[in-house]
Amino acid sequence: MISQRTKFEHWSKGLPENTRYLIDLVQERILPAFLDKGFFWVDDYAEGKASEVGANEIPLQVQSSDSWPTIQIFFAPNSRPWFRLDFGLITDACYRYDGKLLSKKKATLSYAPARFSLAKDQGSVSSLFTQFGYHWFSFFPKRKLSSEVESASKALGCVFEFFEKGIADPWPNIKDGYVSKNIYKQFRPAFPLKTSPRGAH
Repeated sequence: MISQRTKFEHWSKGLPENTRYLIDLVQERILPAFLDKGFFWVDDYAEGKASEVGANEIPLQVQSSDSWPTIQIFFAPNSRPWFRLDFGLITDACYRYDGKLLSKKKATLSYAPARFSLAKDQGSVSSLFTQFGYHWFSFFPKRKLSSEVESASKALGCVFEFFEKGIADPWPNIKDGYVSKNIYKQFRPAFPLKTSPRGAH
């Protein structure tokens, strides 16, 4: 089985200059913060199934307890220079949309009891508040990307606090939306979703 890290490295080789620059920034400024906290790059995340995890993702976990703190850093599959950082707990209560129970080794954050994203400050005027980078154009792309990664890096404290304190009410009851200044809860559909194998999604 090809490791997730190898898939990611192969996928990222042919990307445009600014997207590659963004990935380098994330690996320099974001990734070490998690590695220092005991997270590791999961090479067999979701048992390596392409239908569950794309080559454009970096999955990180701590597998030392009943609930596994999990990070998925998702880069745009269309090669545009932006990324999203999702996080949550992979537990024994992970269910597919068809109701099938999944083991922690097979599960992703899509099947976790709750999935959250790092977000720009609550009240941000951008509609892309969980995406760091830019979609279309920037007059000063490297300066913009450096600023976006710096903004994400400064907000990481709320992610570590989340893993230390767990999920507090009323978070489990919120369908989606901001639950703190820099944490956004993603909606989890209650119906089956069709997926198909792909290299990046």
